[in-house]
Amino acid sequence: MNPLDQAILSVIASLAPDHMAPVTVDSYLVDDLGYDSPRKMELVAALESRLQMRLKDPEIPLETVGEVIGWVNRHVGETA
Repeated sequence: MNPLDQAILSVIASLAPDHMAPVTVDSYLVDDLGYDSPRKMELVAALESRLQMRLKDPEIPLETVGEVIGWVNRHVGETA
């Protein structure tokens, strides 16, 4: 896992309501980590702050940690 992926994973873990759940790329934000809609919005804001960039709204709902990582990586690739 590259440093960007690690940073994303760290933000996701820090905001997870269920701090006891292990956070992996296969973890579901809602079912495994306890995220709800407001918490997902908070996650996007935290990622934007950490990465110092604006992220476009995802085209499809992001359900897993891996999907969030892929979504952010696509944005970074578009701005490079």
